[in-house]
Amino acid sequence: MARLDGLLLAEGLGVDARGAITLIGLNQNVVVTPSLPTQNRRAVIAHIDAGELAADDEVTVLFAMLDPGDQVMTSFEVQAKLGGQVPWPEVRPTLDVPAEVLFVPVAYGTHAIRVTARFSDGTEQSEQVELYVVKPAVESA
Repeated sequence: MARLDGLLLAEGLGVDARGAITLIGLNQNVVVTPSLPTQNRRAVIAHIDAGELAADDEVTVLFAMLDPGDQVMTSFEVQAKLGGQVPWPEVRPTLDVPAEVLFVPVAYGTHAIRVTARFSDGTEQSEQVELYVVKPAVESA
């Protein structure tokens, strides 16, 4: 059975020619800003244990940015699949689905990126990571 097996949060990401993902600023979950609104972005990777998925089974991954009141600020979805032959059948396959989320917070407080994975067997799982939008600790004169 396939399952959403965790999320990674970063300030940004890069992908090389092999498809390897590099995270920039891992676990940066605090946005410090003296005034609002402010434009920001975060990268998130959904790690999926592909379990018994066939190579052509699709997984729909929905990324949603939520404000402190749990209202959706922005959202989008992507389709992912293993594709092709699995070269080592004894190794449990995984999918890493990266996304960069742009958002403009208009309130201080706890925001979240919620990720929902919908599998071809009809099941779905959600996880989220929190982002804290705060004022600077010390106001400059």
